[in-house]
Amino acid sequence: MSALPYFQNFAHLVIHIPAGVKHPKAITDPLQKTVYALNDQTYAYSISFDQALNELFDYRNLHALHQDRNVALQEQLLQRYLSLEQEEKAEPFQDQIIAHASARMYLEMTRHFDPRGCFIAPMTLDGTTLFDRFPKALADRLSLWLPDGRKKEIWYVSKLIHALYPQVLYRDPLSIITKRQEDIRMMLVHPEMQYLNLRGSADRLNELESGPIQKDRSFYLQVSLQKLQGMYKMTTREISPRIAQLRTDLSTLQTCDQLSFDDIEYWNGVNRPYRSIRMMDAVDGLTQTLEIPSFGVLFVDLEKI
Repeated sequence: MSALPYFQNFAHLVIHIPAGVKHPKAITDPLQKTVYALNDQTYAYSISFDQALNELFDYRNLHALHQDRNVALQEQLLQRYLSLEQEEKAEPFQDQIIAHASARMYLEMTRHFDPRGCFIAPMTLDGTTLFDRFPKALADRLSLWLPDGRKKEIWYVSKLIHALYPQVLYRDPLSIITKRQEDIRMMLVHPEMQYLNLRGSADRLNELESGPIQKDRSFYLQVSLQKLQGMYKMTTREISPRIAQLRTDLSTLQTCDQLSFDDIEYWNGVNRPYRSIRMMDAVDGLTQTLEIPSFGVLFVDLEKI
């Protein structure tokens, strides 16, 4: 548990509620006992101790298990990933696509939970199936590491999510902007048409053109931050198929049947989010147009100098 930053502050009591809690209640009393509910899609969120007891004795949860509704949710999640992977020319970039989908899922799901609580995007450390009848194909896609010790892109997405500040200035299905004192951290994702179709939300972005992965499918988002003053160090991290295409030395390692310890160490050293740094002078605020490439995740850190 200590290997994942998300779990370091966890209470000892975690209850597996397969079908999930329909309406988690916000915890207003800091002295109130807190537990974490974990459902079969691996969403975890904080609930009160009293609500946890009520859920354990709620006949609707037993009814959902009897009808295998929780298994249907797992299959729905797996089919969503498979549909994303079937796009033309997407096969070499499955890890980037899964990382993108994980970031999208985090942004969508956190809108429905109290921001003071804890939310964990779907994940498994090594591809082990999480529960009985949990699809192995889904566990493989949610794994943070490959069996030989190579870190996947979803590992870095989970670390970036954990690095966001607690104070949320803005959030929507594509972005989240957080603040701590005068520093800003934000995460933005590309709105893939295929993903929106699966979510039944394609009408929101009909102007986007669907097609194979290519450079001209970048999505541009203008971010305006008011009341910022002074010099800022802007660090941008990008996870995307575009970056993976540039790392030709790693594509050679992908074809090897067996990697040495040095190969794996080299892979983990190179296969990190692409990083760029700029100095920005903010006068009465700061406005930036950010490019998010196809299946891309962008993390921006604005640090006051």
